[in-house]
Amino acid sequence: MKNDVVTQDTLIVLHRVRGFVYNFMYTAFLNVPGDEYYKEMLTNLSDIKTFSINTDNEDMINGIKGLEGFFNRREKLNKEELKEFDLEALRKYTSIFCLGNSVPADESYYTSNDNLLRQESYDKIMELFRKYNFALGEGVCESEEHISMELAFMSKLSFMSVEKLEMENVSDYSNLVREQLNFHNNHLDKWVYDFCERVINYPIEDELIFNNLVIFLRGYLKEDKMLLAELIGD
Repeated sequence: MKNDVVTQDTLIVLHRVRGFVYNFMYTAFLNVPGDEYYKEMLTNLSDIKTFSINTDNEDMINGIKGLEGFFNRREKLNKEELKEFDLEALRKYTSIFCLGNSVPADESYYTSNDNLLRQESYDKIMELFRKYNFALGEGVCESEEHISMELAFMSKLSFMSVEKLEMENVSDYSNLVREQLNFHNNHLDKWVYDFCERVINYPIEDELIFNNLVIFLRGYLKEDKMLLAELIGD
């Protein structure tokens, strides 16, 4: 690993931030927009912006700006306007993800020959989840290969990396970093960018939540993959 010039404390902070960002995106894609959803997102958005302050990745910058724009508009509304604004945002969410012609959000749809779910990639995901003792949270209705679950898995491995560093278990830490890079190569790279493009190009006007979330996600995944490759010297 190229860790000779990076202190252990720096690596611990780095992986904690990675875990936080992945968890932020996991909850953003898992939950339905509403008052509590917005409160949680707004609370975490300032931290996401702080973590991203030194990036020159345009997707990350533009995604954060777009989400801030959404909340700035929402903050200026009176009670009646806010009710209609939130209802319209929910309608747009339903159109993008919940109707017959909506954007699929499961890996197998993009990687199987006939756009079927629970195909080969699903079996491989399940092997990984069992290997790392990762399970869906109580009440989660999405499939294990849903975008939210794959992001949650990356969050778990990021925080596991912190634990191994704190234990000074260099071998297990290195294996975890390699596993995360492999997850980019073998899973996320094969479908998430297509998923992002479908959300961005979905024919709905002035959608400011998920459009900007996937723009940020697209940029963040590219940066994260480069970081992991650098950490292991690839």
